[in-house]
Amino acid sequence: MDVTTFKNASYLDEATTLITVSMAEQLLQNNQDNPRPLKMHIASDYARQMKLGRWGRSPEPIVVTKSGRLANGQHRVYAILASGVEQHVHVVIIEDKDFDDVSSILDQGAPRTAADVLKVDPAIIRPINYLLRSAGIKKVKPEDLAVFVDSDMGKIIEEMIKIKAKGRLWRHSCFRAAMAVAILSGKIPKEQAFEIYTTVSQNVMTEWPHIFSELYVQMNDTMRRHETSGRSFTNDWYMRSLYAFENINKNTKTIRIYKSYQEEVKTTSLSTLYAINPQWGEK
Repeated sequence: MDVTTFKNASYLDEATTLITVSMAEQLLQNNQDNPRPLKMHIASDYARQMKLGRWGRSPEPIVVTKSGRLANGQHRVYAILASGVEQHVHVVIIEDKDFDDVSSILDQGAPRTAADVLKVDPAIIRPINYLLRSAGIKKVKPEDLAVFVDSDMGKIIEEMIKIKAKGRLWRHSCFRAAMAVAILSGKIPKEQAFEIYTTVSQNVMTEWPHIFSELYVQMNDTMRRHETSGRSFTNDWYMRSLYAFENINKNTKTIRIYKSYQEEVKTTSLSTLYAINPQWGEK
């Protein structure tokens, strides 16, 4: 089967069609004048899902004109070509003269978030999402998150968000990620970590452990330049919070981050993720 098959189809004909790699290549060759640019980060993500065997048949059709122009579905078709994995898809055929009208009304719905799909509080999703993005997953999917949400990591974060924290720092996703990693990597006992969290989020500053007072001062210092990337373990909200938890039982007066510690943070974080799901990074 190739794209000439569509020429003889009836208008608005619907069918489940096997899109092979060869057919995907033909469709993309006909797609060069598509007014909507191909977004490579989306297409690459779809290809990754196909390679991992996660791609399910979508009820949203691929819409093709009789001459083989793609009015909808170019990212899925590109993903088939890039992944080398053929897919059964729902295809709808339209007349070539209707291409512009149909294209203009597609993809107007609001996408479902990972929290919607997994039916969990977004506050649980965000720290895990940060960790996976920092570990190298460009677009974190619900399937990537699910294992971690259902693990001890998800349970720790869920316990944290039940404690009504007063300060922005203690509610920050990177702080919550740091506390979860500190506990799971054995840097601090869970009971002690939660005792600290309850103290800093509920009590006045004079009652906080000294190193957490230092953390608060550093992160609220507007004269200090902070690394805030949501795709890096060197994010200061995360790295300095992890440092505070790791050094709570030491005679440490301040938080100083050296290159060697940045590497240690990366190693600790990745090891924690791998311990929960050894397949998290497969592409």
